[in-house]
Amino acid sequence: MRIKILVSKTSPASTVMGLYENLQLALINSRQTGEIKLVSFDGSEVSDGNRFRLIPDESVAQALACETIDAFIIAPLGPIPEGGLSFDSELLSAIVEIGERSNIVSSVCTGAFLLAASGLIHEREVSTHWLFEELFREAYPLVKLRSENLVVEDGKYLSSGGAMAYQDMSLRLIERLFGRKLSLKCAKLLMLTPDRVSQSEFADYQRFKRHGDDKISDCQNWIECHFQMPIDVVALAKTACLSERHFKRRFKAATGDSPSQYWQRVRIDKAKRSLELSSKAVETIGLESGYEDTQFFRKLFKRHTGLTPNEYRKRYAQ
Repeated sequence: MRIKILVSKTSPASTVMGLYENLQLALINSRQTGEIKLVSFDGSEVSDGNRFRLIPDESVAQALACETIDAFIIAPLGPIPEGGLSFDSELLSAIVEIGERSNIVSSVCTGAFLLAASGLIHEREVSTHWLFEELFREAYPLVKLRSENLVVEDGKYLSSGGAMAYQDMSLRLIERLFGRKLSLKCAKLLMLTPDRVSQSEFADYQRFKRHGDDKISDCQNWIECHFQMPIDVVALAKTACLSERHFKRRFKAATGDSPSQYWQRVRIDKAKRSLELSSKAVETIGLESGYEDTQFFRKLFKRHTGLTPNEYRKRYAQ
């Protein structure tokens, strides 16, 4: 069993070591022989900026000496700057070559930016940290972003959402490498909840406002002030002095959402805040969020967050 984790100078040490230890636990319990190696571009140690140093086992060139790799994992890159990132062409070529000879290729959190830059996942589905969703869409329009999901699988390519979603990724990797039974055993040993689906419960809609289109920003502000009103895209287009067709296209280009989807997103976010800060009945919160049908509100809330309103309140009430 050969597993390789690619680290960079901005990779959080806690995530890298958490991945390593979870996979090592699975390897030991599988009673298989194998190795888990940390890899950096040139084999030199990297520091995450928080006093912690990671000492790789090998360079990318040495990793290329392996004819087959069971799992190749790209660790997080840390926060992504507003202008995006540029990558060394030699590194990207090496990732393509390693990816082609790997049975599983995965990225964790913002590691998806590096995986996407390699071109390996064009036209494929991927997840990353919800905070950098718009930056990712802008940089890699050929990749199908599914940032609402904690883990996305597309053939041999796996990717996870942000931060602690590496735990979910490690369980999914263990299942793919060693089987479902061992994955569940490791989940119990590590006291992790298996098969979590969504990272939407952690996200907020403010990330959809970093696009620079003032006219669409004005429309978003209007929606946020009038979210309780019935959804009326035609009226909103007139407010923006645009044709309905042009408005829908421009809104989607700026936010990644249709106007109706964004309207629903704002309503659900308002409901989340009410559940966190008040003891109002779910029915009341639904009405205040623009939903007269409580059952519809409950279903929509769960679709957006992965939790029922009551489950969300128990977890996040202040």
